[in-house]
Amino acid sequence: MKGLVNYVRAPLLLQGNPSYWMIYFASLLSHFIIDGFKSLFWIKARNKLLLFFVDQVLHGIVILALVNHYTPFEKSFWQTFQMIYKPVILLFLLFSILVTVVSGIIIKQILTYLNLKAQCSSNKNTGTYIGILERLLIFICIVSGFYEGIGYLLAAKSIFRFGDLTKVGHRSMTEYVLIGTLLSFTSAILWSLLYLYLHKNLTNLDVLINQSK
Repeated sequence: MKGLVNYVRAPLLLQGNPSYWMIYFASLLSHFIIDGFKSLFWIKARNKLLLFFVDQVLHGIVILALVNHYTPFEKSFWQTFQMIYKPVILLFLLFSILVTVVSGIIIKQILTYLNLKAQCSSNKNTGTYIGILERLLIFICIVSGFYEGIGYLLAAKSIFRFGDLTKVGHRSMTEYVLIGTLLSFTSAILWSLLYLYLHKNLTNLDVLINQSK
């Protein structure tokens, strides 16, 4: 409803400029098409979070295409985008994916190989999301130099997990949590150290390239 109100109110902001009307109607049409397909797949979708992100990415692509088609600025939109398109930023995005998603897949495979499974009634995806968040926080702490944050994170998780393990009372669950936590922390630390090493080399390479020009 809020989005519909914004679309109804938007023509008032165009001030009768016909150059903006094509962008407005194209944006309106694409919005209803994308959201229409999302509504069709939403009920049967197994991973609604992934569907939501795809929906947002499609909206973003439409906006980028429209801005690139018509821009009142002297610089092209893509020239402005290239100012952000740097190897250092791409490296950070790449390692964010490696730390969160790829590490989670590797850890799950290791736990499966060790025949360790979570014996609890909670949502099976909850542990996955917790692992993603904790590895991302560790990555941010190491990159920013806030190493104390890792200790705080480990202490906080230990306190909360201690209560769960006491209630469950199974040795296999304790092994699962302990090994999973150690693997999660270790993978995040290793990826973070590798990122810092590559980031340093990329920065030095940029300096050498700029000096040679």
